Amino acid sequence: MVRSLWQESFIPVMIVFLAIFVGLFYVQYEVNLEAEQEIVIKIPSTSQQAADVEDQASSMEDSLDISASIQSAYSDILALMDAHQWQAAEQTLQKELAKKETSEVWLLLGIVATKQGKYEQAIARFNQAEAVKPRASSVYFYRGVAYAKQDMFAEAKADYLKQIKLVPFHFEAHFNLGVLQYKQKQYKEAVSTFEKTIKLAGGKRKAKTYYNLAQVYLKLDKTRQATKALHKAIRLYPDYIAPRFSLARLDVKAGNFAQAFETYRLVLRLIPDYAPAYFRMAKAYSAQKNRKQAIAMYRKAIQFDPAYQKARYNLGLQLIKKRDWDAAAAQFSWIIEREPKHAASYFNLARIYKGKGELEQALKYYQKALDLRQGNYPAALVNMGAIYASQGAYDKAIQVYQDALVLRPEYSKAWYRIGLIRQMENKFEEAMKALQQAVKFKPDYTLAWLSLGEVHAQLKQWDKAVKAYQQVLKVIPDDKTAQLALADLYVQQQQWQQAKVLYMAVTKAHPTLVVAWQKLGAVYMHLGQAQQAENTLKHAIDLDEQDIESQILLAKLLQQQSRHREAINLLKMLVEQQPANVSLRLMYAQSLAAIGDKSMAASELEKGLRLESRNKSLLQAKEALNQ
Repeated sequence: MVRSLWQESFIPVMIVFLAIFVGLFYVQYEVNLEAEQEIVIKIPSTSQQAADVEDQASSMEDSLDISASIQSAYSDILALMDAHQWQAAEQTLQKELAKKETSEVWLLLGIVATKQGKYEQAIARFNQAEAVKPRASSVYFYRGVAYAKQDMFAEAKADYLKQIKLVPFHFEAHFNLGVLQYKQKQYKEAVSTFEKTIKLAGGKRKAKTYYNLAQVYLKLDKTRQATKALHKAIRLYPDYIAPRFSLARLDVKAGNFAQAFETYRLVLRLIPDYAPAYFRMAKAYSAQKNRKQAIAMYRKAIQFDPAYQKARYNLGLQLIKKRDWDAAAAQFSWIIEREPKHAASYFNLARIYKGKGELEQALKYYQKALDLRQGNYPAALVNMGAIYASQGAYDKAIQVYQDALVLRPEYSKAWYRIGLIRQMENKFEEAMKALQQAVKFKPDYTLAWLSLGEVHAQLKQWDKAVKAYQQVLKVIPDDKTAQLALADLYVQQQQWQQAKVLYMAVTKAHPTLVVAWQKLGAVYMHLGQAQQAENTLKHAIDLDEQDIESQILLAKLLQQQSRHREAINLLKMLVEQQPANVSLRLMYAQSLAAIGDKSMAASELEKGLRLESRNKSLLQAKEALNQ
């Protein structure tokens, strides 16, 4: 890999040194946008491909500005560093330092410390190098790298700018400066820096710059410019996978799944066992809600890279949706075995045990996840609250929801759950306040709007209830629950036409939903549209022969039309099915009396009075019958 990059130096005198150091200091600082590490086509191992990051802008640590004298004076040490023999290189450099303190030795010692992750020590050594030889340009660049590794972006930026001032055409310093600006969300400045950087190199380096520029454009929502930059990166370096993945991601976002899959298949033709491509395909299938294919692709990714943790994690999530509890648990347990403090995996194990109905075990794992994050895990608190609520421990549930809100005051789900409990407790004013907070922080929270509509209706705040259901329909125009609830409100307010429109919409979208046909039939009755009412109610009964309410409505309709013999046949059957229903007996008696069968009518009224001796309607009917 090192030898293959020799030709990329734009400072010829650095060729030998670059051959040694390009493998040592090409370290990426990732900015998450999609799912994988930025790579080139030839890479050492699959596990290195499958980093748990997204599309990114990546910085460079390649040295292109160290004097040729270092190459000859310290060639043995450079060889040790090329072989990653850091301890041996450190010892040899310390011996050189003991002989004579030079800026070059301090520089190399700083690089050795950087490669071992000892960034504070590295910075101290680069400071020593600068003290021995002020304005040593390579020192600024490498110290900037060490600062950046510690997220000391202001210091890193200052050093990169010093490097650029000394060497205006220093590619890596410009490049890394652009990445820092990206990380600090200084996107316009990053665009300017990367545009300058593009002019400083060709080939793969230029391609990588175009790629990073594309990531900045995406942050600025400039999709067209990003797409153009990605295509330029591919033209410069056809084997560059990262821009292809970014283009595929954009295709998925735009719903162009066929094009995205074609891109992933192209990558797999180049590298048949490339796990990240299968991972990306899985995410695309997931976006299509094709769970079966998503699971298959995640399994493929794991087949080619068993250590691919993010694939295992996402596979576990898909298996939870499938309710394949044991298979899902196996994935999260695998992660925990290798990373015992992986709080999210404990969280998902808790979800699994809740799904299996093992609530105490679920609480145990939620608590473990909470402990690992030192109490700062609002989602775990909310899920614990849901379990407490299901057990009737409402006070305990409210407490953990409030704990979650201390951590995240805008957490809509916590407000919603508090609202639900208060609603169940008939504390409608408190429920209303909590639900209003839920929709304040999440305006498209349809479940909260539905509950808020119910609460407003309970408080007889009809206009507010209507508006709440209308908010649901703005988000989901064909939501049957909101349509039915809103139509019911219109019925209550005797706004029959508005109710009819909504019930008809529900029956069209859900033609087998009996309750919608039943309520539509009732509305037709109120509108005096007898034939439509009869047809609609009979259709509801055809859908469900046990639909008593539709049969009662039909019997009332027949009575309204003085079709008492037909009504009697229907009511006789209903009374036999519900002998304790005095309202049915009253209707039955009324139709019997209407056809002159006063004896049978009186008998039915007496049966009803034996059930409810003080029923005013029955007593009045009996009195009228005896006159």
